[in-house]
Amino acid sequence: MKNQGGGRIIMKSSIRHLFSMAVLLLLAGCAEVAVQEETPLVLPTGAELRTPQLVVQTGHSKEITSLAFSPDGKVLASSSGDETVTLWHSATGKELRSLSGHSRGVAAVAISPDGTLVASGSWDETVKLWHLPTGQELRTFRGHAGWVVAVAFSPDGRLIASGSKDGTVKLWNIATGGEVRTLDNHAQSV
Repeated sequence: MKNQGGGRIIMKSSIRHLFSMAVLLLLAGCAEVAVQEETPLVLPTGAELRTPQLVVQTGHSKEITSLAFSPDGKVLASSSGDETVTLWHSATGKELRSLSGHSRGVAAVAISPDGTLVASGSWDETVKLWHLPTGQELRTFRGHAGWVVAVAFSPDGRLIASGSKDGTVKLWNIATGGEVRTLDNHAQSV
């Protein structure tokens, strides 16, 4: 990965992540995180290069599958094949809490625009909604016939979109828990 300004690689790490490591770069509020099987690379997204701090997390027992920052950048959520989502304090690297409830690995994670909710999509074909400050599971959305591999919040925070290996995207109403719409014109998995 290269920085947006000059096209230079900012940081390259030879750390191999064997199902338990993720590399985080914290650049005082402007960071992008990359996790790869080998040679994780991280770059700043701001115009001004700052001194990076490299933090290696080993909290998950299996591979990291997805990462999401809270809107204020203070919390980083990581999902894993170990069936959990872990919330981290991004400035210190300290684990805040682990969210358990899926029966198979968690493929995707997202944090709501207001920073109060976490959505997770799993190989168990469900989407779960969590209260970020407490870690309480609020809802489970069921309806996919394949692994849920992507989740996202709508900009207003009222809907969750989930993409699945079943070739559908489903929109869910957070307040009611109901399915709003299924988009199923995909020839392949989403």
